[in-house]
Amino acid sequence: AVVELGGGRRRPDERIDHSVGFSGLAPIGAQVARGDTLALVHARTREEAERAAMAVLGSYKTGPAKPSLKKPVVRRIAAR
Repeated sequence: AVVELGGGRRRPDERIDHSVGFSGLAPIGAQVARGDTLALVHARTREEAERAAMAVLGSYKTGPAKPSLKKPVVRRIAAR
């Protein structure tokens, strides 16, 4: 979603717009209620903000219980 806003790159020659992105993301396992903010979207246009907001909403899953937290790093990839 950040790349779609222009805040990341698909190719090394693409420019990054440092004025767009997300902040205040609700962490995994956070207790939220209807109407609570999951994230703040920083975008250039209202249309881009709405698309990014939908991407954020699609990235979260809510339920009655906290998720079982797994290790966030599955394995490290390093030069040999």
